[in-house]
Amino acid sequence: VATYLVDMVCHCRLRETNGLVKAMQEALSPNHPIRRLLAPFTVGTVYANRVLDEHLKENGLFHRVFAFRYTALCRLVKDALSDQPQERNGIADDGKYRFKLLKKRVSSMKEIGAGSATYPLYEDVVSFWMLTLNFVQSYIRQYYGDDDSDDTSLLQDQQMVAFYAVLLQNCGIPEKYKLKKFNIMNIVTQFVVNMTLWHSHLSTACSLRYVVDAAHCGLKIDADIECH
Repeated sequence: VATYLVDMVCHCRLRETNGLVKAMQEALSPNHPIRRLLAPFTVGTVYANRVLDEHLKENGLFHRVFAFRYTALCRLVKDALSDQPQERNGIADDGKYRFKLLKKRVSSMKEIGAGSATYPLYEDVVSFWMLTLNFVQSYIRQYYGDDDSDDTSLLQDQQMVAFYAVLLQNCGIPEKYKLKKFNIMNIVTQFVVNMTLWHSHLSTACSLRYVVDAAHCGLKIDADIECH
């Protein structure tokens, strides 16, 4: 449950997806090409995250399946939503949030031991990532030109400039990643993959889909309990 709360609820939904939706609504008009591109992947996000917020309340769903006191749950969520500090001696606090492209996040799974075999998750993520990136690249080139080294039309789009600035702030993306085609293509790809493949993968941690015996599932709902 703790892993699900950190990776899925806090990092995937409340930091990245919320940060994207807020930036879209604040800076992009409804008919802006980037907002239209991302709209199918963000439909229902605000409502879904509102439901997660209800689950996080005292005596809510997550409290009832959490092994410790509610104060510990609050501390876990607070830490998970806070920005990850600089690494010390090569050690990072993975419980805290740091924006990192999913393709790089799973790079440690590239090899199993000393052999050449790779984890299936790595292969699936990279394959899906490259397909999504190719689609995003083709889409963005339709509006900002085929030359990926020419960022003129992108920088002239004031809505995109404002959107990118808000996104950097919301998601804690370092300012060294300037607004240019290469970066916007990868960041948009990140959000599409995050809201599709990665969301689906993380959801299985608290899903009934793979439960062998539902009687031993922490998310079991008792029909005899009256709701108030």
